Amino acid sequence: MNAILRPCENADLERLHEISLLAWTPIFASFQQILGASLFAIVFPDFRAEQWRGIEAGCRGEHGASAWVAEQDGVVVGFILLKLHGDTKIGEINYNAVHPEYQNSGIGTMMYEFALTQLREGGMRAANVGTGGDAAHAPARRAYEKVGFQPLPLVNYYMEL
Repeated sequence: MNAILRPCENADLERLHEISLLAWTPIFASFQQILGASLFAIVFPDFRAEQWRGIEAGCRGEHGASAWVAEQDGVVVGFILLKLHGDTKIGEINYNAVHPEYQNSGIGTMMYEFALTQLREGGMRAANVGTGGDAAHAPARRAYEKVGFQPLPLVNYYMEL
């Protein structure tokens, strides 16, 4: 693997949008299967736009975020957004994804190790990342645990009224 990490630039946004759709559409399909189409439409009415707004805001540095892209052979293949919460000293790995064609090649691990270094250097005392408990999120859970994250099982319940 000869990937590098660099700060996100405006010119990267179209590629990040592509990666996010490729990486997260199967995850939201899993959510739809679990919740059913009707409840899914209520809970996640426009998940693509919501996720994209978060990525764009992070790439612009809004709300204290910083954004980085993983680049391999001149091609952006992943991204990761970080937030440093000075009040709690808990740093957050926010939106992140690796293009499906580049998954399982060490890029995710490289991004998470980099993120943890950034959080430590930013004075954070702990790091947090959220993910799903469904089968579609199993690769993400493995990647987070690989770099040392400890899972805290939480469950969100939904019902249509």
